[in-house]
Amino acid sequence: MSTPAFFNLVTLPEVSSTNEVLLRASFAEHPPGTALLALRQTAGRGRADRVWASADGGMYLSVMLAPNSVEGLTLLGALCVLRLCHEQWGMPAVLRWPNDVYLQGRKLSGVLPQVKFHGSKVERAVLGVGLNVKQNPSVFPEEVRSTAVTLAELLPEVAWKVESVATRFLEVLAEEFARFEAEGCAGLARRCEVFLDGTEEGQVVGVSRGGDTRLLARAEGLGSRGELLLADGSRLEQLGMDERLVILGR
Repeated sequence: MSTPAFFNLVTLPEVSSTNEVLLRASFAEHPPGTALLALRQTAGRGRADRVWASADGGMYLSVMLAPNSVEGLTLLGALCVLRLCHEQWGMPAVLRWPNDVYLQGRKLSGVLPQVKFHGSKVERAVLGVGLNVKQNPSVFPEEVRSTAVTLAELLPEVAWKVESVATRFLEVLAEEFARFEAEGCAGLARRCEVFLDGTEEGQVVGVSRGGDTRLLARAEGLGSRGELLLADGSRLEQLGMDERLVILGR
């Protein structure tokens, strides 16, 4: 299996954070199209600077991109994981807006795009994706152990290889990035909303903060900028740093 020509895949045994490496690198060293895969991270981070457990067996991948627009990059990464789950592995994964992929009510993957500006102009955009492939459950922090899931747990008969999963991801990303550049965030949102979690009758989206949960309404779709549309006519533009989305009424 070869890496798509659009990308140059670099694999390292361990880094602090693949996103940070690409954000700090020079374009001469890591130009757009560079995909950095680490087998371990010592300082992996997710949304709101939360720790992302990064032991052996997970896919910790960051891709340097030069997009026309940075709006929608989170959905771009999530869509590639969702397509792999459905098309390659037959797994009914869903998008837990804004940046997570869930399977059977547990977290499989998270997406973290980061953008570096020079003045008001985008200097570089890095798309980071963490995907639980074949980690031993004991490596997850105790507080997330019961809510995390791996590909190997659901398909134990497969001989999972992190590098192969990364290559497949890049194949899908090459296709979806081209469509994203042509159609923008609105087209990307339309392709993502078929996977949206919380849309079934009787389900309610809630925003959890600390020990409190604010109930909203059933999810209905995604807007042209990737915002979450709700059945009561309202919308969520983003989550606060200490907030997370929950789905009730399963």
